[in-house]
Amino acid sequence: MSERKSWDIQPNRRPQAPIAPPAQRIVGDVRRTQSNLISNVQQKQVKKVKLPKVKKQKRTPKGRENEPLKVRRQRERRVAILSYGIGTILVIAGLFGSFWWQGVRIQGIRTLGIDTEEMNTIAVQVLRGNYFRLVPRNSIFFFPRKEIRMDILNQYPEISAVSISRTSLSTISIQSIPREAALTWCGETYEKTQAIASTTPASCFNADAEGVIFSAIPNPDAIASGTLKIFAPIGGVNANSSSPLGSIISDATQIPNALQFIKVIKSLGVPIVSFVIRGDEADLYAQSGTRITYVIGHEEVTSKVAEAAFPSLNLSDGSLEYVDLRFEGKAYFKKVGVGGVTSASSTPKI
Repeated sequence: MSERKSWDIQPNRRPQAPIAPPAQRIVGDVRRTQSNLISNVQQKQVKKVKLPKVKKQKRTPKGRENEPLKVRRQRERRVAILSYGIGTILVIAGLFGSFWWQGVRIQGIRTLGIDTEEMNTIAVQVLRGNYFRLVPRNSIFFFPRKEIRMDILNQYPEISAVSISRTSLSTISIQSIPREAALTWCGETYEKTQAIASTTPASCFNADAEGVIFSAIPNPDAIASGTLKIFAPIGGVNANSSSPLGSIISDATQIPNALQFIKVIKSLGVPIVSFVIRGDEADLYAQSGTRITYVIGHEEVTSKVAEAAFPSLNLSDGSLEYVDLRFEGKAYFKKVGVGGVTSASSTPKI
């Protein structure tokens, strides 16, 4: 090999610990050997001591702890149900008890409209007592609103509707709405003397547009001249009582159409003063006493027949006993004192 040159590249080497002299290495090896021999001897001299195994003692259950799991669960379920039942009973008892508190019981009644004193008296009577001795009837939450309304309407037919509302926790308000007179009902049966305007019926009653008879007319002279008087059977809950108040005129739904037909007859110069319902037929009585008969429900067709026939008839002097408009397209009349019936006109069938 050639001699090292200054430009030879030397590899990087880690610094090494200084190497001990041979004498020191020998002494160290001897000391380690001695320590290993001593530790081996000590380990052989030490004997392993086995500790006795301690058995775990089982705890003997006593009393209910010795019960099967199913029995314990059943007992716990019964206790839970009993506790829930007792709690529910206490809550319900407290709730019912609160209904008797004076702060939530009706102590004042305000009445508006007509018959205020009478409505107050009825309400006070209805609110007395309790429901099965559990809840007072004058409780603001459970007072008999429907019963109060029905008693007022049944006893006072002149009231058409009743409004009841709570105004506070201890007061209520009752307001009545009166009926409006639209018809004058003068009896179920008809007599010719009652149909003539000069003779006023002995007793007549006011009825509303629905046919409900609600008040009497105390003075027959109070009936205005030309007022249409209606004679018709009555029905309803009070039909069999001695007073017709509260009853309903039969076929009252047909009356509005009849009033329109009467308006047509009046426009032809024939004043009508009485309207009589006989089953499915009706009689109109003119102020002169002449009777006009037609079929209820056929007012539109009958109006056209009357418009064609009445201009040729005299219905204002009482010379005609009746005019029959029950036949389609025909008008028949009969003169007073004459036995025959005459056809007034013939119109095309509609």
